[in-house]
Amino acid sequence: MLLLLLACADADSGSKSDSPADTAAPEDTGVEDIPTDSGPDSAVDTAPPVDTSVDTALDTAVVDTADTGEGATPIDCAREAMSFDHEGELSSDTTWCAIDTVLVRGPVTVAGGVHLAIEAGTTVHATWGTDGSAGELIIGQGATIDAVGTEDTPIVIRPLGDGTDSTEFEGLEVVGYGRSPENPSDDPSEGSGVLSYIRVEYGGNTDAAIHFVAVGDGTEVDHLASIYSYDDAFEFDGGEVGAKYLVAYDFADDGYQFEDGYDGHLHHCLASDGGGAGITVRNRDPDDGGGNSDEPRTYANVNNFTIVDTYSEGIYLDNGGQGEFTNMLVSSPADCTLKIDDASVENVDEGIELGFAVLWQADTTFCLTDDGVDITGYAHDYVVADPLLDGYEPDATSPAWDPAYIDEDDDDQVGAFSDWDWSNGWGVPE
Repeated sequence: MLLLLLACADADSGSKSDSPADTAAPEDTGVEDIPTDSGPDSAVDTAPPVDTSVDTALDTAVVDTADTGEGATPIDCAREAMSFDHEGELSSDTTWCAIDTVLVRGPVTVAGGVHLAIEAGTTVHATWGTDGSAGELIIGQGATIDAVGTEDTPIVIRPLGDGTDSTEFEGLEVVGYGRSPENPSDDPSEGSGVLSYIRVEYGGNTDAAIHFVAVGDGTEVDHLASIYSYDDAFEFDGGEVGAKYLVAYDFADDGYQFEDGYDGHLHHCLASDGGGAGITVRNRDPDDGGGNSDEPRTYANVNNFTIVDTYSEGIYLDNGGQGEFTNMLVSSPADCTLKIDDASVENVDEGIELGFAVLWQADTTFCLTDDGVDITGYAHDYVVADPLLDGYEPDATSPAWDPAYIDEDDDDQVGAFSDWDWSNGWGVPE
C-alpha cells in the first residue's frame, strides 16, 4: 500500500460551474397544486391526488443487496394516501409512504428524539420556504431516520420544479454527535438510522446535495446517489460514518469532499462527469479559520473507487488532509490524477497512502504545487495504462484485473465495478 500525507493550501480544486454539466431538465412533475394553506408539519388527507412520479426515466438494474438497509425498522403503510406539507421543525414521529404526497418547504429539521420513516418508492419534493430559503431535509442531532428504498423502487428527493433553478433545493443533510472540531469527546458509534437506495436530484444550492455532519459509524449508509448537483455531490464533515455503493454523477464541484476531522471508510463508489475533483480531502476549510494540523485530523480511508471524466483532479489533497487510497481506478481527469497543495516532506510522511491503482489520461500523473516533494517515491503498485472500460466496467483484458495492481485485503479488483454495473438505473440515468 502506499503512504502519503499532506498539508495543503487554501486553493480549492477545479472550477465550479453555475450548473451541472450537460443536464437536461426533466419535464414538469405536476405537483404544483399541493395545497399551500395546510401549514407547517401538517398532514392533510383531503387533498386531490397528485402525480409524484419522477420524470428522469431511470430504469432498474441488478444490484448487490447484501448487507443493505438491514437495521431499518419495518414501515407500516397500510392506510389511505395522505398529503404532507412541512415547514420548519418536524417535532413528532412521522411516516411517509410511497402513496403519499410529500412537500418540504425551506429547511425542514427532524428534531432530536423524533423518528422519520420513509417507505421505498416515496418521492419527496422540496421548494422554497416562506422566507425564500431553499428546500432541504435535515436529520438533526438526536433524530433518527429509516429510509430504505430498493433497486426497483428507490426513495427520491428532488425539487418541486424542473431542476433548472439552483436556488430551490439544497438536499439531504444528516447531523450527529460524532467526531468534530467542536466536539472532541465524540461518540464514534452514535447512530442516526439507516439510509439505503436513495437518489437526490438537482441538489446543492450552496452546499453538498448529500451532507453528513459529525455522523457516527452506528449509522448505516449504502446505495445513495447524487445526480445533477449544483455543488459537491457528497460532503463528510467530521464523524466516522462509513458508506458503500455511492454514486456521484454530473456534479458541478467535487464528487466527494472530506474535512473537519472526518475519519471513516468508504468503498465501492463512483464519481463521474464532475466539474471539480473526484475526491477532495482537507483538514479544515481555510475560510473557517482552521489549520492544516488542527486536531482531530481529517483522514479519508477509501478503496475501490472509480473516478472518470472529472474537470480537474482525480484525487485532491488540500490544507493538511490525509488519507489512504487503494484499488483506485482513475481515468480521464483533465488535470492531475493526484494533486497535493503546499505539501512538505514531513506531512507526506505522516499520513498519506496511495497504492494499487490504475491511472490514465491525466495531463500529469502526480502534481505538487511547491516544496518539491517527489510523490512517486511514496506511491506503489500502480500502473499508468488504459483501463479499457466498457461504461464503468473494466474489459476482461483490463489491467484492473492484474493481481500486481490489486490489494486483495480490500477486494479482488481495482475500481468500483466488476462484471456488472450496480449503479445503473436507480443511480446513474440511462
